[in-house]
Amino acid sequence: MDNIVTNADFKGRYGLALSEIGEENFNDFVTDEQYDLLLNIIGESLYNTYNAAPSTTAWVNLRDGATGYTDACGYVRNWRGLKYLMVPYIFSKWVDYNDLKQVQNGTVQPKFENSDPASEFKRTSLSYQAWNDFVNRLNECYDYLEANETTYTDFEDYFKFEKIKSIVSKRSIS
Repeated sequence: MDNIVTNADFKGRYGLALSEIGEENFNDFVTDEQYDLLLNIIGESLYNTYNAAPSTTAWVNLRDGATGYTDACGYVRNWRGLKYLMVPYIFSKWVDYNDLKQVQNGTVQPKFENSDPASEFKRTSLSYQAWNDFVNRLNECYDYLEANETTYTDFEDYFKFEKIKSIVSKRSIS
């Protein structure tokens, strides 16, 4: 399955500056994180179904969004799609992942000329803010899937809040 998000999707408050080498690492990182997240949202059966037939209406609506669906409470809602869900998720994970680097002699924290590294507090706060946005969007995803449970059969058997690492909202550290 192709990556739902690419480095071009990270702009504004979720902006990332990636070098050419960083782009390749980032794309591999997205592939792994996307796979894990999708399995914990829709399960292997639906994942395999959509991977085999990526142009089905159900997959396109989940991936790209759907307007005017009625939720379980009878309200008309819009689902903005998996890209909307995944951008803060990937951003939060990338900020945490990218803080330290593995090199031949061990683990290091990169230093750059003419810049000051962000403090642990700033980095963690940035990651936590993105994560909390993701959690809110994950609830929107659940509402969309629940409203369309005849299309996304048995999704509740697979939707695993507890399996998505640290799903509870993170707070800023003091």
